[in-house]
Amino acid sequence: MITTVFGDSIAPRGGVVWLGSLIEAMGEFGISERLVRTSVFRLAKDGWLQSKQIGRRSFYSLTEEGRERFEQATHRIYGEPVANWDGKWCLLLLSALDSQDRERVRKEAAWLGFGAMSANVLAHPTPDTADLDITLRRLKLADEVVVMLRGEIVEQGMKDDIFTPPHHEYTELLLSSVPEMDTDWLDNLLAERERTGKVHSFIDG
Repeated sequence: MITTVFGDSIAPRGGVVWLGSLIEAMGEFGISERLVRTSVFRLAKDGWLQSKQIGRRSFYSLTEEGRERFEQATHRIYGEPVANWDGKWCLLLLSALDSQDRERVRKEAAWLGFGAMSANVLAHPTPDTADLDITLRRLKLADEVVVMLRGEIVEQGMKDDIFTPPHHEYTELLLSSVPEMDTDWLDNLLAERERTGKVHSFIDG
């Protein structure tokens, strides 16, 4: 529930919240302070949240990874359902990965709706290919995971060979889906709020 509050309420209003304000807000839903603190700690440990200390207060925001995961979950929940399926699957072949990387891909792909057909094969009938590409790039495994779309290996090889120039329409789709993000957005936001004295608000925004 805390991730929903961050994604739906905090992110659109500046993206940063003091832990004390979050505890007060979640208390309105009957969630105890102890549970909020434990949940925030676990979300930070799992890479969903990041913190910044200002004086004696801890301020939290979604990480880039957390924002991507939330957006992907939103697509799955609220996106338009596929009316007609052509009967073909998208497969992820993980045999080239070590056990640790396989587990990372399985965990992240599960958020996208992929299921396991075997220890080394994940399947999805109608994946969001843009979300899949962003996920594999974030894991730094785009060069290692073989993606089969509609029963065919779309591309396989070193990234320079595949992406320069693009050889397949799917490759061009993946390239066009890469977002441009300002990696310093949180530091800039907090610096501005320190300057204007707005860091004490209930939900910064």
